[in-house]
Amino acid sequence: MPHKASRKPENFVQIHALLAVLGICLLCLWVAWRLGGFELITTVRTGGAEVRVPDTFAKVDHPFHATRAATLLDSLQDGEVLRWIGNHQGGYPAEFYPLGVAWLDVGLWALLVGSVPIIAVHKLAVIVIFLLPAIAFWIIARGDRLNPWIAFLAMAIHVAIPGDWTNGGYRELVDWGLVTNVGGATLSLIACASMARSVQDGHRSTTALAALATAAAVYTNPRSLLAIAITAGAIVVTTVFFQDRDLPAGPVRSLRRVAVIAAVSMLLAAPLVIPLIRYRHLYDFVHYEGYATLKEYWDSTVTAVSLPVLLLSVAGVILTFAFQRHAIARSFAVALVSYALMTGALSNLASLESVIDQLETPRLMPFQRLVMIYLAAYAVAAMLELAIRYFRVGRARVVASGTLGLAGILVIYLMLGSAWNPPAIFTTPPIETTALPEFQEYRNAVEIADEIAPQGTAILVIGNRLDSQSWWHQQLWGPLESDAPFFYDDWLWYWHEDHDGPYNYRNGHSYLDPERAITSDYFQTHGIGAVVVTNVNVRNTVDPRTAAQTNPALLLERGIGEWDIYRVAAPMSIVTNGNDQPTSLSIDNHQIKATFADADGAVTIRRNWFPRWVATADGQDVPVMRAENGYMQVTVPEGTRSLDLRYSVTGVDWLARGGVVAGIVSVIGILLRLDRRRLRRRSTSTRDAEAAVTG
Repeated sequence: MPHKASRKPENFVQIHALLAVLGICLLCLWVAWRLGGFELITTVRTGGAEVRVPDTFAKVDHPFHATRAATLLDSLQDGEVLRWIGNHQGGYPAEFYPLGVAWLDVGLWALLVGSVPIIAVHKLAVIVIFLLPAIAFWIIARGDRLNPWIAFLAMAIHVAIPGDWTNGGYRELVDWGLVTNVGGATLSLIACASMARSVQDGHRSTTALAALATAAAVYTNPRSLLAIAITAGAIVVTTVFFQDRDLPAGPVRSLRRVAVIAAVSMLLAAPLVIPLIRYRHLYDFVHYEGYATLKEYWDSTVTAVSLPVLLLSVAGVILTFAFQRHAIARSFAVALVSYALMTGALSNLASLESVIDQLETPRLMPFQRLVMIYLAAYAVAAMLELAIRYFRVGRARVVASGTLGLAGILVIYLMLGSAWNPPAIFTTPPIETTALPEFQEYRNAVEIADEIAPQGTAILVIGNRLDSQSWWHQQLWGPLESDAPFFYDDWLWYWHEDHDGPYNYRNGHSYLDPERAITSDYFQTHGIGAVVVTNVNVRNTVDPRTAAQTNPALLLERGIGEWDIYRVAAPMSIVTNGNDQPTSLSIDNHQIKATFADADGAVTIRRNWFPRWVATADGQDVPVMRAENGYMQVTVPEGTRSLDLRYSVTGVDWLARGGVVAGIVSVIGILLRLDRRRLRRRSTSTRDAEAAVTG
């Protein structure tokens, strides 16, 4: 009987935890439904017929990321890992814009057994990222053995407050599609939560999770290391200076655990981190955003979480030091203060501007936002616990759980309008999706362009059909319908400053006068074989669609909806020997093969140069040189008939891949050691039980 009595409180705790899990799951399902997670295919009417199209997010950056996922999937189906993305503005190395979210898209596509188009799966990936903070909130709360409904309240706050396009919430992730920044911050929070719990409890499962989540955060956004490093330092400092002496974690074990996680995660991320360090001098990063003053940083913080949540998070920081056994929450309190001080310093001290060259300080807000939200929920729970003690309320756990659950529901009820409900005063415009006739019309236009563009030439796309205020980068869907390289008048992002076109990359992300790309010189410089164009809102210049209609260098093929498709009258191949074009040419992401009748001297390859590109002429190695416009040139011997360029795997790349193998073995070793410990504990428990029975 004493044994049964001792089990009753434990069962009671487990029931509360299960109810909290159920509440979080119901909240996540409801959010997924509201975001259209169960509507991935739809029917639109275009050209007098009904067509089934993927229904996925399509605003701002979503087309860029969804198309990259499709490119990655195509590469994997061809038996190679995507390392060079050749279909975007001359090509770029994958490390310069990592494929972490694209891998998530592909993983979800595989889980669905390929039953849904990959770009529709992207909508699911965005929703998953939006809901992932629940895992981190749960790990933190349970690590401190707090009421699990804290995680539910934190998720409710996260869901209900949209923030703005640089704040990390609904607006930045779902509305604007900045998935790499928010995804990296979210994975960083999971990594930090797991690291803190690994240090606190010594659980090897959380050690492995911390290493895996850290590596995933790096593959999603390398700048995530900044948040993880700050939090790791906070965990160590908290263990050394502020830890309850009754808790098992100590300075030595804390440092050892953090070191193991860091080492394993860096091994796993080596194929990304090593090339970024090795080739960092080739990446010209343009700073578009920043906090000009501390007031701007303050205003952004308030927008990210709202003033009440901000004040609650400050209270949470203070209360973590009042409850000595809440060590993990205390670690995040120290991390939040350190992170805010660092952001302020990077934003306002001129001497620190070049410390992290490839960083815009507003990109730090998503991680800060999530930590503040958790500490705000913690503050509510802590103050509730103090009130229950003071008033000696009976059934304290039931009262606390119910109150936290109702608080979460109340938050959603009061603030949901600021995210989704059109009648509300603070409303986000409905998210554009591909469930529109314009999407299918554009795909049809690109399909025709692909048919008329000569082999070995690129397709130029100018304009988008929806209101420019929506930033619906429709043109970036092009690679879904063609394997040809693409050029755009608005490509969001570029990595070197030598692009040969009407563009200064330090002044923006697009051609300010796109009609200046409708010229024979532009077509020959970039090897353009077909043009797809629509109207563009321009100031004091000619609309490019109008310019195309009167340009003798273009021959109209046909129009589809508001798109016109042209063939270039005198197309230039992407690979040429002077003015001589190859007899055959194939261009893939990682290989370019050209055949000539009789090549001699300089051969121009209108693809971006990078050190990994190597070339052979009739089987003999020839050096690959960088042209002034960033493209490639090789000099071949007289009589050359075949030229083969390959995006090679260097010795350093192979070393980095070896690091991945070592990292995987390390994770398996950590988990196997965990299993052995569990088996020993079970064996000991069994012997004790048998002894109690026989005794």
